[in-house]
Amino acid sequence: RKMLLSKNILYSQWLMIIPIILYTGMLLYQMISNTMTGLTYPNELREGVNIEFTLALLEGKNPYGKQWLNENIPGPCYLYPFLYCSVVAALAKLFPLDIFFLHYGLTFLSIIASGGIISLMVKEQTKTKIAPVLAFPLALMFHWRYGYVGAVPDSFGFFLFTLAIFFSTREGKRNSVFVNGVITVLLFYVKQYYILLAGIFILYYIKQSKKQAVQYIFFCALLTLLSAGMVTLFFPTYWTYAFYLLKGTEVYVSKKQFLYVLEQFAYMMTIYGIFFILIIYRIYQLGKEGKLKCQWKRKGFKEPLLSLGIENKEWIQWCHFLISGLGLFYFGLNDGAYLTYYLQLWAPSLVILGLITWEEIFLGKEGRKKLIFYGLYGMIALFSLFLSHRRLPFHRLNKEDLEAWKEAYAYLDSYSKEEIYHSATTAFYAFENHQYVYDTGHVNITRESNYEIWKNSKTDRWLFPYAGKIYEQHDKHHERIREKVQEGEYGLITLVQGLDIVLDESLLEEKYEKIDTISLYLGNMAYDTQFWALKDKRAGGK
Repeated sequence: RKMLLSKNILYSQWLMIIPIILYTGMLLYQMISNTMTGLTYPNELREGVNIEFTLALLEGKNPYGKQWLNENIPGPCYLYPFLYCSVVAALAKLFPLDIFFLHYGLTFLSIIASGGIISLMVKEQTKTKIAPVLAFPLALMFHWRYGYVGAVPDSFGFFLFTLAIFFSTREGKRNSVFVNGVITVLLFYVKQYYILLAGIFILYYIKQSKKQAVQYIFFCALLTLLSAGMVTLFFPTYWTYAFYLLKGTEVYVSKKQFLYVLEQFAYMMTIYGIFFILIIYRIYQLGKEGKLKCQWKRKGFKEPLLSLGIENKEWIQWCHFLISGLGLFYFGLNDGAYLTYYLQLWAPSLVILGLITWEEIFLGKEGRKKLIFYGLYGMIALFSLFLSHRRLPFHRLNKEDLEAWKEAYAYLDSYSKEEIYHSATTAFYAFENHQYVYDTGHVNITRESNYEIWKNSKTDRWLFPYAGKIYEQHDKHHERIREKVQEGEYGLITLVQGLDIVLDESLLEEKYEKIDTISLYLGNMAYDTQFWALKDKRAGGK
């Protein structure tokens, strides 16, 4: 009878695992398919800025060099840190492949690698085959951002983030504190919000030993100072872009922004609510077992500052859960990245702790009760995948979407012998055809109103003198573009009304006529892109 029950439990596991594997295969197929399509059509409005920055590096130019400030045409206006594009540029030197493919390839590999790491962390803390198999596709969906795979630094940063958390729990590894200090500082130069890793590790190490906590803080401080010195020396304008100009993303505290944080939290609960409930139960369970009784030990440098009855591999997840959850009250205020921070910073700990808890609940059961819990486990697994799939939509370009892109590119081909003013939506075409494009996604921070704010602030002028040079350079460039429009020097102008900070319809109407407006899908967002040609000098199209 026990043998029969054991076989039934084994079969029930595979009944759950097979659908999960099939779904994972479907999701990966969609990602790869969309990636191949995205080699021609961008998945996100600001992908072009990463391509522009990488191309500048490959041409031997320093995008943060002072020499750009003396040019008539501004250099890349790039608000992300530089490490991701630098890695892609290095790969391009080793593998001279299509630059779009290298960007998308690095992102895809980062997605797969981080999914594998999360699956392995779950496997080490659970007993069934279901948990690690389920963790993998859920981890893939933490990268949800328009089209999952894109030419943006998020996924590469997420891979390093999960790698550091995994590495911290490798028992007996020498220099692990130093390595995690290195990864922490590197992450700041991939995407700034991953600096939350520092808080996670400080909380983690005070439970290991005071010595490790002090070592980690020392290494981070030392590496931060050394890297800051090198960046200042070799990339003098970097801090102006990464700190002062970045403030244009409008991260500020207000009632409206706080409600936006709560809205995203509520949305997350529609996907991961069952995991959050399980985590609450886990807290109750740990308290009941006396594992939450903490003791502060001030003596003994090699002894932990905080003593708890939680295993290290689980404790790092609690550190992740607590620090990232608190951090979202700041990063979640950014209304330009809906759910991104929640999925990348917080969701991994939700899923891992939730799966640990569920297995702790049902593994103590015996006989038929255990079989019933396996059935419920499978239902939760499949339901969590269903919710993720429904609530994190995967937009694939359908026949109509592709026809729209082809129609847009046909207009651009018709005017390829003349100068074209490109919007951010057509940046990929511009780069592929070696044409100049000004708006690659981040130039909106150079608008005249921001320039006036800088001029009226003595503090800003003293701390960020390069900002004035950058604003002035872009301001003059805006004027040159408008003059060229008034003189009819562009053969074709593409415009997304409301996004372009240089041109608008009223400026175009004297010399140009709108020949078409095409709705172009970039990931999950559609942008109505207008095509304006010189009056009485149309080179094709309709």
